[in-house]
Amino acid sequence: RWRNSTLLSRNVVQGISDKTGVPVTGASAFTDRGRAVAPGVFTRNLGLNRLITETRGLSYVEALFYNNAEEFRNLTNESETSTVEGFQFTHSRRVDQVADGVVQGILQTLNLNSTQAKN
Repeated sequence: RWRNSTLLSRNVVQGISDKTGVPVTGASAFTDRGRAVAPGVFTRNLGLNRLITETRGLSYVEALFYNNAEEFRNLTNESETSTVEGFQFTHSRRVDQVADGVVQGILQTLNLNSTQAKN
């Protein structure tokens, strides 16, 4: 599961970067977020991971940080309107971009795994 999770996480991070225009940056080997295993990807010792028996990839996404003034504006500018199950709400375009990046990363991982399985 480690290899699958790392591949999935790398693709999701790249997808979010592609969709938001925020570059993926390198990090030191150890940070307050955990141990870096790839640019933008960190390990965590979470109890939940030990309860999940699935062998395919597992990834947690923490994409909405407010420590950059421009990004804060992107996240709080509620310019979009959506309706889910009859409930209408406003949200930022950035939330859509992050979601699209996650989807792109998942699809990229599935395509890579499908190609590897054929070879």
